[in-house]
Amino acid sequence: MDILKQLGLNLTFFIQVGIFLATYFLATRLIFRPFYQAMAKREELTVGSKESAESLKTEIGELEQKYQVKAREVATKVHSTFEAARSEAGKEHAKRVLDARKDGEAKLTQARTDVAKTKQELRNELQNSISGLSQAVAAKMMSKDV
Repeated sequence: MDILKQLGLNLTFFIQVGIFLATYFLATRLIFRPFYQAMAKREELTVGSKESAESLKTEIGELEQKYQVKAREVATKVHSTFEAARSEAGKEHAKRVLDARKDGEAKLTQARTDVAKTKQELRNELQNSISGLSQAVAAKMMSKDV
């Protein structure tokens, strides 16, 4: 005890150490442990959220790739359907043009035949009227000369 008195330690030192230890244990149990547990839980949630976000990013990437593949398939299908319809329309157009040409040629041939027939009829009529006209002209001329 003499050493304690020489160091200037008395009963108040031990009371203060006791109060310090009691406060330390109470603070550890009531404040620090719940605080560290809350921090650990927060860390776990944060890391869990990061991992969840990473897994969602991965899933989004996979879904985007699937979407692009499906979009390409649909675009290819639409393109092939369009090309088939375009080809069919081209064939239909060619057929209609050919039919129109045939119809036009038939009408042109008929018109030429009608014109030739009318021309021949007019020529025959003219031939018939020429002989009658020439006789009438000759008769008139003879009646004036004589």
